[in-house]
Amino acid sequence: MGHSVDRIACIGMATYDTILLKQRISAEAESVNVLDHYFETVGGKGLIAATALRYCSAQPVMLSMVAPESAISRTCATWLPSARLLPVLDHDHRTWITVNEKQETVTYVGLGKVWREVLGKYTDIVTSVLGSSDMVYLSTEDIWLIGTVLRHIADNKLPLVTNLCRPLMQTLESSQAIRGVVSRSTVLLMNERESDHALRTLDARNWASVVAPTLREVIITRGSEGGVYSERPFDSWFSYRPVRPTQVKCIVGAGDTFNGAYVAQRFGNGYSMPRSCQGAAELVALKIAQESTSLVSIHRCF
Repeated sequence: MGHSVDRIACIGMATYDTILLKQRISAEAESVNVLDHYFETVGGKGLIAATALRYCSAQPVMLSMVAPESAISRTCATWLPSARLLPVLDHDHRTWITVNEKQETVTYVGLGKVWREVLGKYTDIVTSVLGSSDMVYLSTEDIWLIGTVLRHIADNKLPLVTNLCRPLMQTLESSQAIRGVVSRSTVLLMNERESDHALRTLDARNWASVVAPTLREVIITRGSEGGVYSERPFDSWFSYRPVRPTQVKCIVGAGDTFNGAYVAQRFGNGYSMPRSCQGAAELVALKIAQESTSLVSIHRCF
């Protein structure tokens, strides 16, 4: 697992985000929350992870769905030019994320409608990206794109790193589909709540009891407490330390930054698991100290 790879296909959602910051947010009926300030940026779980991969000098090729006239496409053209963005939505996915003084977040999502009648035109683009890749990183996206990726992986035995996030599990819906993704994965990355939810869904006591022949590594993040990691057979777990940022400005995107940075260091550079976890934690601290959802700060502030 320590060997290096060159090209990593990064499958995940790209969104246009509005981050709303206020120290105390009231949820009372008819209350009015006057924001301290807000900013707009491109983001999304796939795009933030791809940005971290690129920041670490890896070669990600991001696959995501956008609108034909997309602000996301225009932004990616300058700082993530390898992205292959499929123009199959009636409008870009949008999110509105509230952040309070404790850095607690609530996310509201407005999904673009997928023009399913045109998806077949883009199958060759997806298979071309996958065919030229050494590894696939999968986060959440539309079920058509996820299914196309999983079929290619099964046919070509590509290593799969899966961010087993809550949105991905919601998209997959059934325990059978979630089990299918886990059974094809080489590496799983998730936070502690997602790990607990996945184990309940799989009716498993722990990761050692999950039947997944290709699974080799599991990393579980715990936010400001760092995280834990284990290798097959998952009977011994080790901790990595958090890295304290100089200041905390925005935690949105911290998990996806960790995931992209871990993949870049573990598989792009061939580092060990502990070194990759610690290096990823250092980059998360750098991201959190910025008013940005990713390591590359491109936004409009108000």
